[in-house]
Amino acid sequence: MKQISIFILLYFIVIATVCKAQFTETELNVIKDSIKLEIADTSKSKWVKDELIMMQKVLAKPDSLFPYSKFDSVIVYQYSRKGRFEPAEWNTIFREYIVSKNRLEATQVDTILKVVNNPLHFYWWECGTPFIECSILFFHKGKEIATIDCACSGEQLFFKPNNILGRYGVLNEKGFLLFHNNLNK
Repeated sequence: MKQISIFILLYFIVIATVCKAQFTETELNVIKDSIKLEIADTSKSKWVKDELIMMQKVLAKPDSLFPYSKFDSVIVYQYSRKGRFEPAEWNTIFREYIVSKNRLEATQVDTILKVVNNPLHFYWWECGTPFIECSILFFHKGKEIATIDCACSGEQLFFKPNNILGRYGVLNEKGFLLFHNNLNK
């Protein structure tokens, strides 16, 4: 029994330390340089310059990226719509339709955070009217502290609290593959 307690303690320590979505200095510089280029592109920056500047500020503190606080467990929930729902209705009741629930491993969480904290994995658009299909919930001492909701066949992500690095939340092809291949391990 003591060995199980030690294993559980070590598991939570690993989750809390490994899963900060830290980028190497090279990865961080590539992201920052890309944002600088986008700001310099006057046709693009005219519409999203404020968001790009905010991204630069967030990336200046890479130790405080989404989910913005410590967590000790991460669970992914899959939902299934039974019947017909309007999106506005579904998006308030989807948590009542859980079809699966899985705790994520530390390596899975780390990959997810590296995807969602890298704006190079997102486009500047939205998918349209979303139906939430799955959620990734971050917990600290049993309290939910952050959420990533997936919609539009997993292409669109919604963040609570907001994650400016996710642009408007639509994953590009590389981001989509990294995110979902990792979830389905």
